[in-house]
Amino acid sequence: SLEMSSASSTVVVISPPGGVGEVAAVKAASMGSLVKWFVVSSQFAPQSSSVSLTQTSLQEMEAAGGKVEIAGAEASSLVITEDSPESAIPAVSKWCGSADAIICTLDGVEFAVKGEFDEEDPIPIWKGA
Repeated sequence: SLEMSSASSTVVVISPPGGVGEVAAVKAASMGSLVKWFVVSSQFAPQSSSVSLTQTSLQEMEAAGGKVEIAGAEASSLVITEDSPESAIPAVSKWCGSADAIICTLDGVEFAVKGEFDEEDPIPIWKGA
């Protein structure tokens, strides 16, 4: 179970859109935390990079004094060196700031390749991350 030590906790959630990451973000905010949800999307599935929260979830968060802030980046911009101009790492670091807890999930991660999808020779985007 997820327990927050105070109503003013800051929780960073890093995950693909939806799934366990969304559940964690909504639950923590519904318990009164400020949640910074960083959504990692895939260039190979741009249609799955959208995020939506139900009205019920938003009402529960508001009633508890919680809040969800959402930002994101394409996965390949997170696995290149920090000093590369295409790297999203400096922006992610600045946006996330300090936190009382960090939750990272990988549910629903598919293999992604550089270039076209090739089922015979997939290169996981997370390799070496």
